[in-house]
Amino acid sequence: MNMADYHPCESEVFGIENYSNLISSDTHLDDIKDHVIKENSKIQYKDIIFDDMVSFQEVLQETSIDIKYIEIIGCIFAKDVFIDKEFDSLTLKNCCFEGKFYINSQYNNPSEAFKIDTLGIQDTKFHANFKLHNCEIKNFTLKDTDFEKNADFFKSKFLTSKDIVFHAINFRALALFGDTVFKEHLLFKYVTFGGYSHFRQAEFQKGLNLEYANIEKEMNFFGIKKLDEKESIAKTTQETYRTVKYQLQKVGNIIDSNKYHALELEKKRQKACDKSCKDWRFLADCLVLNIHKLSSSYSTNWILALGWIFVIGIGFNFYLTQEFFSMNIFKYISFLTNKEDFSANYLAFVSNKVILGYLYYQFVTAIRKDTRK
Repeated sequence: MNMADYHPCESEVFGIENYSNLISSDTHLDDIKDHVIKENSKIQYKDIIFDDMVSFQEVLQETSIDIKYIEIIGCIFAKDVFIDKEFDSLTLKNCCFEGKFYINSQYNNPSEAFKIDTLGIQDTKFHANFKLHNCEIKNFTLKDTDFEKNADFFKSKFLTSKDIVFHAINFRALALFGDTVFKEHLLFKYVTFGGYSHFRQAEFQKGLNLEYANIEKEMNFFGIKKLDEKESIAKTTQETYRTVKYQLQKVGNIIDSNKYHALELEKKRQKACDKSCKDWRFLADCLVLNIHKLSSSYSTNWILALGWIFVIGIGFNFYLTQEFFSMNIFKYISFLTNKEDFSANYLAFVSNKVILGYLYYQFVTAIRKDTRK
């Protein structure tokens, strides 16, 4: 490699002048192996530049042992890197990739998942496309990393036993998480989504947190799974549900956005009621949100609202006539009745109209939310 030529990784910030093992195109493969540390089934590459004439795969495949643990520290790769051989552990730290970096490239369309025990990426820059396809990962770390082009995690499963954290990440182009599975709570902390992102059919088994994410363009949440289930609701924040709702609205998915609007209000209700125990100023919010939930499940269940209308009719009928069921019920679910129908009980008359007005509003709103254009 001509060191006078410009490459994205050769910046002053990256500190190329500090590298002790600059591997040029004239370097013999055996000399490269001198800079590779091998111990049992572990191999380590440290402070090496691989140029366009020296293939990382050649070094890996030339080893006589079955490599299961790969550690790459402070290396620069000028060309594409494809890892299609299964391994137990891969660590990338303070590296820079000028070409593509693919784990399980799927060029041969393998049907079985690529099983990885540990994948750790830290302080690394990917200047071309990154792919992590159809992998099952038990331990995952990703922090302080930049993806300049597309980052694709299609169909991968993060089967960790602790929170899955994307920390201090820049996704400058597409971030693709289609058909992914996140077994634990997923947190994007100090992450910038500079381009479009795609979570189509992703499964969040224990919730999602987007509070600390900077989202500059649209996110596709079509068909996401389990974010509305009990375990996810417990760990997903109100702000996250608001973000999901808003992103669904932007692409015209009104029906699904209504569902996450209801979940946003549920988180708000829980917060208000918790605060009302210490500060009475939140008592009104707690009361209103509880009524909203009970009457129509936050304007999403028209059957519930209709049921309450008949309950009100039955209740007023019993109060005024001491009969549970009679044709008088229909008088007390109608706006057309007058004060005389309430035995001149003005308070009962006003209460009936106010309650029915609220319930009919919830009934119409719930229907409209599922049928409007």
